Amino acid sequence: MQWAEYSESQRKSISHGLEARLELAKSWCVPVAQDAVWTVDQIHDFAIGGKMLRGILASLSYEIFAPGLIEELIGSNVSDNIGEQSIAMRLACGIELIQAGLLVHDDIMDKDELRRGKPTLHKVFAAHNASEAAGQGQAICAGDLFYFLSIQDFARVGASIGELVAQELSMVCIAQMEDCKSGEAQDIPALERVLSLYRYKTGRYTIVLPLKAGAAAAGRFDAFPFLEEIGENLGILFQIQDDRLGLFGDEQSLGKPIGSDIREGKKTPYVLFLLEALPAPEKHIFEGILGKGSVSASEIEYVRTLIMQHGIDEKVAALARGYQERATVALERLSSELQGIDYEKLDLLRQFVETSSIRTR
Repeated sequence: MQWAEYSESQRKSISHGLEARLELAKSWCVPVAQDAVWTVDQIHDFAIGGKMLRGILASLSYEIFAPGLIEELIGSNVSDNIGEQSIAMRLACGIELIQAGLLVHDDIMDKDELRRGKPTLHKVFAAHNASEAAGQGQAICAGDLFYFLSIQDFARVGASIGELVAQELSMVCIAQMEDCKSGEAQDIPALERVLSLYRYKTGRYTIVLPLKAGAAAAGRFDAFPFLEEIGENLGILFQIQDDRLGLFGDEQSLGKPIGSDIREGKKTPYVLFLLEALPAPEKHIFEGILGKGSVSASEIEYVRTLIMQHGIDEKVAALARGYQERATVALERLSSELQGIDYEKLDLLRQFVETSSIRTR
């Protein structure tokens, strides 16, 4: 099986799982408020619109590390609510609910108006209430609701999952607080500081958390050191690729405006390398564009031209390749040093690592 085929199949399954959970949530919410059904419908549309990468990786990790457990459960004809599909699906849905909540809150903090080509959730609520303040307040609650719903799924999988998720997401929150501050700061951070932020704000919860959660659900804690190394390197690569797509990607595929990092003044590796390379006149112009809030298409094109002219794109690509190579080495060590794993499913993870540097969305 190929990664694209597997991931699309899992994405559809996770979407169905989320639909069922949110439909059930209506029964609790209807007595609470007149708008309850409409509100849950908006939350539903937001939750199922993404790539669901984190849920797919969590499900895949469980399948990699639980072949013996899966066979035992199938042989005993246990009911589906505790069968292997249920474990993988609950894990995947729980992580995707967390992801949805983080995105809702992130859009508010970044003042973004589009997510996946549609109005962000706080904008949807604002339009419904004819009030920006009410829209933001309701969206904050919606993000919290995603978190609370995820607890149900994690509780069914096991206590160790809840502990793991709480620890990883605590680090995300601290890193996000640092990111909020860095966009306003005038100082230029060292590259190591930026990459550390990538590690904890995005990398770990994007790759490390799903992989470790799947292994933990299968009881394979011996895989944790390998998954840490794979996940941290791949997670940083993933964020660097997000930076690239944010500058050179297709706006329709991304579902958000190109150049948002420049508009917000984020100190990405592209920005750091460019500031080092530019002569004084161009540097002055670039600093006037960076973080000014409203950036024109011509200004973004000017920045992209500078990046290509000064070899910054290749410099960032080399940085990304280093992380991909380290993730590949760690994956090969896992394959050779651990026993009792599904090597066909492990090959899907290998394919994901190989294609992470060429993704388009």
